[in-house]
Amino acid sequence: MPASFYAAVGLLVILTLEALRKWRRLTGMFSLVAYFTVFLWYIVDVRYSAEQYAGMPTEDIEMAFWQVSIFLISFRLFIQIARTHDREVAGITADQISAQLPARKMAGAIAGIWAMLFVWGVIRMDGDILGALFPVGGRWSPHMWARGALGGTWDWLIAAGGYLYIFVCGLMGLLAVLVRDRVVRGQMLLLIVITWPYFFLLGTRNQLLAVVCPGLFSYLLLSRAKMWKKILGGGIVLVVLNYAMLAMLQFRHSGFQAFLKDPFGALNPEVKHEGLNMIQELAYINGFYRMGQLKPEYGKEYIAQALNAIPRAIWPGKPTLSFAYSTLRGHGTAEGGVTATISTGLIGQGAINFGDYLGPIAAGLLLALYGYFLIRQWPPKSHPLRFFLFIMGLALVPNMGREFTLLVLWPVVFGAITLRIFEHLIPAHFQPVQRVIEHGGKSLSRYKNNVATLGR
Repeated sequence: MPASFYAAVGLLVILTLEALRKWRRLTGMFSLVAYFTVFLWYIVDVRYSAEQYAGMPTEDIEMAFWQVSIFLISFRLFIQIARTHDREVAGITADQISAQLPARKMAGAIAGIWAMLFVWGVIRMDGDILGALFPVGGRWSPHMWARGALGGTWDWLIAAGGYLYIFVCGLMGLLAVLVRDRVVRGQMLLLIVITWPYFFLLGTRNQLLAVVCPGLFSYLLLSRAKMWKKILGGGIVLVVLNYAMLAMLQFRHSGFQAFLKDPFGALNPEVKHEGLNMIQELAYINGFYRMGQLKPEYGKEYIAQALNAIPRAIWPGKPTLSFAYSTLRGHGTAEGGVTATISTGLIGQGAINFGDYLGPIAAGLLLALYGYFLIRQWPPKSHPLRFFLFIMGLALVPNMGREFTLLVLWPVVFGAITLRIFEHLIPAHFQPVQRVIEHGGKSLSRYKNNVATLGR
């Protein structure tokens, strides 16, 4: 391994330890998830799939790890823009958040939105209820939110429905963790059993993570359970997710019928995770730059990502994403199109836009701006529903390791709109969380003593 690999790993360890010291602050939480994203997409694969790197030019790989270091330093500096809105949330617990919400109204709203989306999906499935809930045929079988790769005139409505469906199903996990009402928790767990298999059988890993991770993060951050229970519970979930994703890789193209008949025997033990090779894509980008085959886009690729929200009904000639790079990677056609879009990675995306050195800096700035946006969503004295949006956005950060794109972030966008409506329809019961805890546990204890005195 080149020296730049050890420099990047060492820097990542130092920054992670620094973030662990302030993990109870919003910037600390976001930074830890960001560093985990870099570890997952840029460090693991070079050891996990070492054989894929054997024939690559060493200079391109060496440069790639220097770019990882540049990205990490840039992100650490730029995340300081959120310091004016940063705060410690150590005193906030799941009980305090759920106490301010009318849990049954919230559960009713979630169930109502899900039911409307599900009816729409079943209509698109020609009344096939079981097929809508359990697309056992995998990725290429009919499912509720299936549409063309480039999209038709009104396919943006289908996409919007799919993203809102992801957000609502993620809320089920959040509410199941936060509420103490056993009836509501039972309702949410029932809905989880009904709805979450869809994301597994669909075979799309980023959607499964977007649905599962909000509830997992809420448990780890806010649960009053002892630390050993959190570690044990989190470990079990990660083991199950790991096994589920290996099964998704093996069966998502052929269908899950064989897996469902023998879930523990049908999986090939030699199957390995795929798609974690963003350091390899970054090395390819460096090679294309070195040979003069690639020129910086100067932000055009980022603009194309932002404008991707415009429906083709309005802009029929909307550009496709990662066109030039996918063509260089051998997926171009004689007609001037591409047969597949190759993910460039979070850092590689910056390099595509602004070159070898400015690119990682731009990527670090973009991720820090996203962190600033999320932290602003959960300000002091805010409605507790704002926590849902923060935790959902935090859970989506690992999915952006492949690219910083609205295709990943749309659940947060539609979630922000939905929660703004909820804030008016489902007002909080009590004063904002921050006021209750801003003077620490003593104020809460004093409040309880006063209530007890009045009761006597």
